Amino acid sequence: NDLGMKNTPILKDITITPTWSIGWDHNWLNKVSLDWPASNPGQRANNSSHLDFMNWGLEVNFDLKSALKIPDKYCGEMYIKGFLNFSDAIAENFLNDEFYGGVSVGFSW
Repeated sequence: NDLGMKNTPILKDITITPTWSIGWDHNWLNKVSLDWPASNPGQRANNSSHLDFMNWGLEVNFDLKSALKIPDKYCGEMYIKGFLNFSDAIAENFLNDEFYGGVSVGFSW
């Protein structure tokens, strides 16, 4: 579904993509590793598995080639892409939850 954006100038060249990922921790090296939290050094691992973190994100891609109507003979792809993510450290007491993001510019011929 294009949400009515395909006939709107500028908006027709934007793609918005939500993301979600999880990290799962399984202590398969329980004979040599230490159990968490790190504030309890020397405690032996209990071979437990648990959800470690979740990461939610939003990526916005602006297709410059389409917006500027550049013919295929001059470039294959040209875009500006931005993203913003939130990382939730569920199982770790010594990691912080954080927002992070970035911007990239791409060109191919």
